[in-house]
Amino acid sequence: MVNRDYATRVLFALSFKDLCGYQLSKYISAKEERISNGTIAPVLKHLVENGMIAFSFSGRKKIYTITEKGQRYVDEVRSIRNTLKKRIFVDSLNENAIFLDFLSNLDDATLFRELLEYIGDEIMSIVISGFQMKKRNDTGSLRDLKALLKEMSMEVNSRLLQETQN
Repeated sequence: MVNRDYATRVLFALSFKDLCGYQLSKYISAKEERISNGTIAPVLKHLVENGMIAFSFSGRKKIYTITEKGQRYVDEVRSIRNTLKKRIFVDSLNENAIFLDFLSNLDDATLFRELLEYIGDEIMSIVISGFQMKKRNDTGSLRDLKALLKEMSMEVNSRLLQETQN
């Protein structure tokens, strides 16, 4: 069985540039967790068999290219991600902003929206990491992530309190 997370990562990488298997494993390892050539080979085979990628030879190297079918998949995933990001971070600040009691006026709401647009990708990255931990039933890492976020929140709040007192 092929790891779908790796398959998606391979497709995203190939949506930017044609790469050989070794380059793909290095690219994915640099972005996220370490992936070996032995792990990526069955993923590449699966993606070729399903028409998501194709390959050609450059000397002895197989150079992988995303196909139209693979690109449609990547575009759909990007669209879902952007829709979720917009829905979670931007749309929630429209008429429903009343529940955010720290926003005292329209200027505050605008600043908050700008902040979320600025750090939204990082927040989504944390949410996705948490989702992957939950999916793997990795309660220890999920607990550590929650504790780290709580610690960061307390640190930021402490700094804000100090700044307002000065």
